[in-house]
Amino acid sequence: MEQPLWDPKIRRFFLTVPSVSVKDGKGEIAVINPDDGIIEKTYSPGNCSPSGEVLTPSQRLVVECRGSVVILNALNGEVIATVPNVDADELWYNQGDGRVYAAVDDSGKLQVVDVENGTLLQTLTDPGAFKRGGLC
Repeated sequence: MEQPLWDPKIRRFFLTVPSVSVKDGKGEIAVINPDDGIIEKTYSPGNCSPSGEVLTPSQRLVVECRGSVVILNALNGEVIATVPNVDADELWYNQGDGRVYAAVDDSGKLQVVDVENGTLLQTLTDPGAFKRGGLC
């Protein structure tokens, strides 16, 4: 299991599960009630193994999904958009500009995603990342 995330608006935890044997190895996101620890429902980000996730104030759940970023409605799990060619190891939401930043440790890349429009805005490369131990 991967990165847990708390949603204060609906008072639930999200937990990415990269592989579920009953779903042919495809992953899902578990929505967990903290009062009893029960998984109330699961969200499918598509045919992938989800890992890192962040939540935006507009209830967008942004999940790394094998070379793409999938944007879901955090309230019902509906897939809003898939942004291809974002191979993130870590995701971070910046309140200052409302964007998600995706870092890939082994490449020295930092990618900027516009969550509201579902687009990759920019890819930055840090040629000195390996000398300093990577971005993440």
